[in-house]
Amino acid sequence: MSATSSTKSKILQAALELFNDHGMANVRLQMIADKTGISVGNLAYHFKNKKAIVEAISYRLYETFADILSMYGSQDGLADLDAQLDRLYDFVVSNSYCFFDAKEIKAYFPNERHPSPGDGMIKLLYQLRHRFTAMQEAGLLKEAPIDGYYDQEALSIWMYIVFLVPRVEVLSQKLPSKSAFKRWIWAKILPFFTDAGIAQYRTQIEPLLHPDKD
Repeated sequence: MSATSSTKSKILQAALELFNDHGMANVRLQMIADKTGISVGNLAYHFKNKKAIVEAISYRLYETFADILSMYGSQDGLADLDAQLDRLYDFVVSNSYCFFDAKEIKAYFPNERHPSPGDGMIKLLYQLRHRFTAMQEAGLLKEAPIDGYYDQEALSIWMYIVFLVPRVEVLSQKLPSKSAFKRWIWAKILPFFTDAGIAQYRTQIEPLLHPDKD
């Protein structure tokens, strides 16, 4: 990595941490420069303004989220969902500003269309809905008790993921551990497993949840 690329990466990491800690609107270029350990002039050499920093972070997080989405179907049975939940937890916790400042991020680009983590969140909802369908087709889930029930379950899980950090902040709660986060999601699905689904859950998923480590 060149010195220029290294400095850019440090600037983006510093900005991301400040956005998470203080909210994007409250972070000034001087704060980013100070945290990076460079002058504002040096920062401006790499990014001409705050919008350029926001855009660069958005692209980087979009690519990260696209990689998480690509995990769909990468492992047999239920294991790929659990592996994806691991990555989703890390993403949400490490990039909380995306979920607090989504409206402000869009306001930075009112007349432009550029990739953002929000695009991935919409695709995640589609994936979750399709997972329920795929699990039914594989004989792992029972028939839905009413039409559209599994779509609502997918939406409920999606909302739990997307609003995890804002909910914890608003209610002054402690952030759940990764294991607790995953257990909540699996608990939404577990009552609807067939015998084959339960057997697969017991062998593939249950050993990974580690409740004793919370």
